[in-house]
Amino acid sequence: MKNFYRQLKIIQDRNNFDHSSLTDYIHRQKNEVSAHLSITPDFWVAMDYAIHLTSAILKKPKAEAEKDIAEVIKPLFEHYNRKIELVYRKIPEKEYFFLKKDMKSFHHIICHSINLIDKGLSHFLPSYLFIESIQNMVVLFPLHEKTCDTCSLAIGNYSFLLSRYISQAFSKDIREIMDLIIWMKFVIPHATQEDRTYLKNKMVSKIETFVKESHEFKEDPNYSTRELIIELREVITLSYLKEKMTNLLDRIKTPGAKVTLAECIEHISSIFLDTKNLVPLKHTVRDLMITTNLISNILSSIKEKNEKELYSQLYTAKTLLPFFKEVTRYMLEPKTELEFLKFIEIVEFLEESHPSKIFSNEITAILGDVLKSLETEKELIASSDGVTYDVDAMNLFIAKMKQIYVRSKE
Repeated sequence: MKNFYRQLKIIQDRNNFDHSSLTDYIHRQKNEVSAHLSITPDFWVAMDYAIHLTSAILKKPKAEAEKDIAEVIKPLFEHYNRKIELVYRKIPEKEYFFLKKDMKSFHHIICHSINLIDKGLSHFLPSYLFIESIQNMVVLFPLHEKTCDTCSLAIGNYSFLLSRYISQAFSKDIREIMDLIIWMKFVIPHATQEDRTYLKNKMVSKIETFVKESHEFKEDPNYSTRELIIELREVITLSYLKEKMTNLLDRIKTPGAKVTLAECIEHISSIFLDTKNLVPLKHTVRDLMITTNLISNILSSIKEKNEKELYSQLYTAKTLLPFFKEVTRYMLEPKTELEFLKFIEIVEFLEESHPSKIFSNEITAILGDVLKSLETEKELIASSDGVTYDVDAMNLFIAKMKQIYVRSKE
């Protein structure tokens, strides 16, 4: 939340800001609207791409711009026109001022452009005014593969979410490749042929760069045996990852082969885990068990003024938050996810303010409501899918996450 409000302050200052530095704010706005209005991520990706295309087309000579708006932008816009109008009419200005303003601006730009072209008056298009309007957008400014946070694009895809989370311990390059591919899966249906070729080449180039990169051993006179063993382990792991990615690259580059983006995602995910034997809902129930237990214990320790127990529960929660933020939340229904995020934000607030005793009635009331909501969701998933509560698995997972957290701090 601190990043969210810090970035909101940057926007309000309206100084020359870098849009890529506002991703927390932008993603949160889109996620909240998506949850309230049941909007899927493809809507935001299509909007982003349409705005990007519009800006590029308006910079062309009038004749070319007229042709492209009629043949490229108009069909895409007509497909989403009603939804764009519905969304910006429904979202309250108080909470979503910049998003609402951007949607209205873009809707006006496209409607006005299409009307002028349909009437044969394309020479009256105020191209530079429209380009400037797009450049001044805040939430809908084209960010391409960062349009939405990557995990939002993979909602419900547990193997992708988990493998992406695991991959960060081995290679940020593979993580970036996964982020690009999942975004491409959403944008390709709308992309022009030229952009499809460009994006495929970009993906191939990223994979090639990764497999060709050589490891440089450390040169340190105080290099210990322990450090050597750790580095050798890293080299062996990286070699394995490169071998698997080379296999994917060979499949993609085979003449006549048609490897889908879904197959690329499956191939990369299978490097890190057994995707065929995963039981996603079982793990989601486990995470909800952990969360409801944590909330119950936190509320009890606050009520009993047991600071030692409170700190213990907050520490446990802190070790789990990275996983909850990147995996668990995206396995929940949108409205339940918002409740889950309330738990995360309260835990972060309590943990950061510890040992200060900031336990307002409002905090405990919100936690109580979140507990009821998550308990209901847990029971609903477990009963509808025949998932049993596995306390041993829950405790084992907590122990593993604590171990990982401690190692990350070494």
